[in-house]
Amino acid sequence: MTDPISRILREHIALEKRKIEQIHSGMRLDGQTDLDGVITTTEEEALKAIAQMEGALKRHEERNPPED
Repeated sequence: MTDPISRILREHIALEKRKIEQIHSGMRLDGQTDLDGVITTTEEEALKAIAQMEGALKRHEERNPPED
């Protein structure tokens, strides 16, 4: 079973990836907030958030290897 921190990071990464898909489909994201209340309106911001969360996930899983 995935630990809660890994699960939350993966969910946030998926959320940011969906935002990028919405941007590419022409949907406006102005004023939308994620679970932490952070507004992400540009592809650049979403990509930056993904990179940061993927780094955090990697560091977390290196320190706390997933149990199989």
